[in-house]
Amino acid sequence: MHRLASATEFMAMEVDSEKQPIKREISPEPDSSPPCPKISIHDYYLSSVSSTSSTRIV
Repeated sequence: MHRLASATEFMAMEVDSEKQPIKREISPEPDSSPPCPKISIHDYYLSSVSSTSSTRIV
């Protein structure tokens, strides 16, 4: 449970930092594929968070 909380907090931080570039990419094509980019981003964050979390923890 602790790990999940850490990952969630980390994700929030990373999302905030990478929110500008992501919003920019989604802004030009909001009607093109709104759920597609969201899923991709979520997966990307999960992978990034997992890798970053592991590296940071170590």
